[in-house]
Amino acid sequence: MERVGQHYHPDAIFIAPGDYLVGWINIRKWYEDSFRKYPGVEVQITHEIRSGNEAALEWKAVLIDAAKVRHAVTGVNLVRVEGGKFGS
Repeated sequence: MERVGQHYHPDAIFIAPGDYLVGWINIRKWYEDSFRKYPGVEVQITHEIRSGNEAALEWKAVLIDAAKVRHAVTGVNLVRVEGGKFGS
């Protein structure tokens, strides 16, 4: 969890389906819940578009639950980098 947190500003904004989170403390709870549901994950960045300090990262992932069932998902993350970390 500490390694994930190193990528976020303390006041970063994180938006996921159904969630709008402000600050690493709240974002961390989201990740902790996700890691409990899916203790295994495999992620591959498949496409990247950059413009200044903003980027769109298209990815494919496999979430692996406690029963070792694999769940394929795809998505796009839009990020703004400030000082080398995800910001608002």
